[in-house]
Amino acid sequence: MPISDYGKLYASWDTYSVRTPIDSADVSRIVSEARQHGVSIRVRGSAHTFSGATIPRDGEILLRTNALDRFLFDRAGTILVGSGAIAWDVRDLATQHGLIMPVYNGGWAGPTIGGYTSAGGMGLRVPPADRERWLALPESQRPPLLSISEVHGGFWEHVASVRLVDGTGTIHDIDEDHEDFPWLFANYGQFGIITGVRLKLLDDVHAAYPLGLAGQVPRVQADDPAVNDRLPDPRGDRI
Repeated sequence: MPISDYGKLYASWDTYSVRTPIDSADVSRIVSEARQHGVSIRVRGSAHTFSGATIPRDGEILLRTNALDRFLFDRAGTILVGSGAIAWDVRDLATQHGLIMPVYNGGWAGPTIGGYTSAGGMGLRVPPADRERWLALPESQRPPLLSISEVHGGFWEHVASVRLVDGTGTIHDIDEDHEDFPWLFANYGQFGIITGVRLKLLDDVHAAYPLGLAGQVPRVQADDPAVNDRLPDPRGDRI
């Protein structure tokens, strides 16, 4: 079907097939089959892009990550979450259990965990006008007004490991001590398809860790990333 992305600069009317994997093993099978038949794969989370990078070309497989949205509390201080979960939904899930996901995107609730990782992971910033008003106050009267990343650093500093499927269909768990770990952020999937991320969480209220709790990340945001599929108006450039 016709498809666009958040930027609405490009759209595709080409023929492509769609696969919606439910776990890393499913992604591995899709990659292995595509490799065997020489078919390219286009990965799409919420398509929070301007470049057309998530828009499928003719004959490609469009791998949609929206069903990779499971979570598991299995290690104190962390949550294992699928790459297709919306970052703000994961933040709110953690909050429900007295835990804090310290770094998340600004703008709106579009980016997924996988997309946020692939794009780099800088945190919500303070709007320039607010910062200017803050700077105009006498230093003794300035309340805290810092962007999330100024306080907590980049998203990568709060990731314990990343699970991905490489171009051969092999599943890898790359932890923060691995030499390749820093290169997984802002590389737009050059190492493989991210299927899950283990996030480090903060605990400000000394809540009991919900060990063993698992399920699908509730989709509670009013902003619907699916609107990115809609074609631009007027019709965008075909790629």
